Amino acid sequence: MGRTSHKVRNPKNKPDALLEGPLNYYLELAQEEKQGRPQITQLPDNSWLYVEPIYAQPMCLACHGSNIDSKVKTVIDEKYPDDEAFGFEDGDFRGMFWMKFKEDFGEDES
Repeated sequence: MGRTSHKVRNPKNKPDALLEGPLNYYLELAQEEKQGRPQITQLPDNSWLYVEPIYAQPMCLACHGSNIDSKVKTVIDEKYPDDEAFGFEDGDFRGMFWMKFKEDFGEDES
């Protein structure tokens, strides 16, 4: 489980091939000024992928907005020199949470 974005702060959160499809879907919706909903998909290996979009809220903008306090920005730049996760506005698509898991839905073992 984790989170990813088209603009990551931590390079470890870059999307892999599995996450690029859902991420691009939410990006396309955002370009149409629409918001997506959480989704769950069964994968070929019978595992499941749950994804949920993240939309910037006012409190997020202190670290991810266009006008970040210089002291905060200094700390972010020290920890994440390749930071891309800024410039967002309230309501912008920010990224997504994801979780991959195996689960047998509806099977009763009694």
